[in-house]
Amino acid sequence: MKKRIIFMFSIMLLMGILGACGSDENLKDKEEGQMPQMLDVKVKTDPAELSAGNTTQVNAIVTQGEEKVSDADEVLFEIWKEGASEEDHIKKEAEHKEDGKYAIDYTFDEKGKYFIIAHVTARDLHNMPKVDVNVQ
Repeated sequence: MKKRIIFMFSIMLLMGILGACGSDENLKDKEEGQMPQMLDVKVKTDPAELSAGNTTQVNAIVTQGEEKVSDADEVLFEIWKEGASEEDHIKKEAEHKEDGKYAIDYTFDEKGKYFIIAHVTARDLHNMPKVDVNVQ
């Protein structure tokens, strides 16, 4: 019986601590009865058609509603060729360029199908869209 009371108290304490950990922005939305808008992340390459051996700019355009997000905590690109092992995934931190656009320069060494995940953390939210690209 004593273990059950301690367990219940621990759960309630943990819930209280986690509930107190939130941003003022999210708290304001909750007080107004609204959920914060999700992050929208669009991953694009420039140029759109990729060639092996050429440098490409990989971009993540980050928005929240109509607002362009220029204050992301982290934007990290994870890139790998189809069939590659987990150890062969390349991870590069992106740099904020302008108006919610984060980018890296990357050279695809070989022809084939590649996957790109943009790991974006901003405003206490996380989004990680995955796209695939074909390199000629």
